[in-house]
Amino acid sequence: MITGKNWLALLSGVLFIIGGVLVFANPVWNMATLGWIFTFIVLVDAIVAIVDYFQRPRALRSGWDLALAILTLIIGIGLLGNSAMAQATIVPYLVGFWLIFIGAGRIAAGVVGPRSLKATLLITGTLVLLLGVAVMFNPLFSAIVLSYIFASVLIAFGVIRVLEFFRPAEG
Repeated sequence: MITGKNWLALLSGVLFIIGGVLVFANPVWNMATLGWIFTFIVLVDAIVAIVDYFQRPRALRSGWDLALAILTLIIGIGLLGNSAMAQATIVPYLVGFWLIFIGAGRIAAGVVGPRSLKATLLITGTLVLLLGVAVMFNPLFSAIVLSYIFASVLIAFGVIRVLEFFRPAEG
């Protein structure tokens, strides 16, 4: 038996590698899982918003807050009925919307921002916005690419942890 080794590093490394291989084998599974997590978060947020609305004094309540909370709850309930494939498609759309908003924000900052950053903000904003649009036009392809990147990171991290196990003991 090898003594003085970090067996937890070996165990976690092997688990990361197995996780990466599983994501490579079925990338849609990864996006579907993220979709279910998102659905759960939406439902929790809606419930918290509704409870918060009724706990506020009447003078501080806004009908818009309640309407948004109810709409969020309806969206969350609607997401519950989605198949794994539909859940896998949701995540790339969210990433696409997020990239579009970030890109638009950078473009706006480039238009009104300091002269020294204008070109950088306009160029990066345009690139991020275009990437967001590309993700929106082909969400399943984007989901698969994101899954492969995630799987690669898991495997790389797992290999690093396994190598830590085999590293000679110090001192």
